[in-house]
Amino acid sequence: MQNFFGIEVDTASMTTEELQDARTKIREMLSNIEHQLLLRKMSERKFKDKDSVSSDSAKV
Repeated sequence: MQNFFGIEVDTASMTTEELQDARTKIREMLSNIEHQLLLRKMSERKFKDKDSVSSDSAKV
């Protein structure tokens, strides 16, 4: 049994086709998560840099 986001899945009883389909779907999901993480990191850096520029200009 494997636990995926709180859902128990019995991978031992799945057919080869079912396992391949699950692998494809999991890879797509991971790709989407990686993309969201990248976007958030870029956004955080942008706002962090913007805040530091604003505070630097406020000191002048």
